[in-house]
Amino acid sequence: MNNFVIYGQNIIVIFLKGDFLMPSDKHIIVTGHSNLSWKDAIVKTISEVSQTIKNLNSIEILSQRATIDDDKLSEYLVDLDISFKVDPMQRDITIDDIDSDLN
Repeated sequence: MNNFVIYGQNIIVIFLKGDFLMPSDKHIIVTGHSNLSWKDAIVKTISEVSQTIKNLNSIEILSQRATIDDDKLSEYLVDLDISFKVDPMQRDITIDDIDSDLN
């Protein structure tokens, strides 16, 4: 892992301390739906979320429910807690961050 950031033609060296670079997980809660099944709702939701959020690593199914029309299940809904890895080297580092890390 590199401990430097390139700004234009300048290289700024950053000495990182301790667990600063530990990756962490973020969680989002989303509701998916399908007219076919709960499984289809889960698969569709993961596919849609993965188009905008990278490094997905787990899901927890929080709840399942359905709507009923004419005495038949018409829509399957799932609430999912989706987690993804946050890469600390991907965040934008400003000059203020560097100054505060050095002090």
